Amino acid sequence: MSLVNAFRATAVAGALTIAGAAAAADMVVISASNAPVNPGDVISDAAPITLAAGASVTVLTAAGQTLNLTGPFSGVPETQAT
Repeated sequence: MSLVNAFRATAVAGALTIAGAAAAADMVVISASNAPVNPGDVISDAAPITLAAGASVTVLTAAGQTLNLTGPFSGVPETQAT
């Protein structure tokens, strides 16, 4: 394998690794009140969460963004956050 082909193979492998990591990120619960999760819990950004009226959750995303969710809420936090 030539040096150029080895470089290309390494670049493609690295790009696939980054794409896979971005597809499945986690969020950390930093506060919760009357919620089905607790501070310190790690939840998937692809998993839906359901909050009853009066419940609230604040999460920190892998990108460093803080999301505040208040009930009633049902959905995926990353796309439904307020």
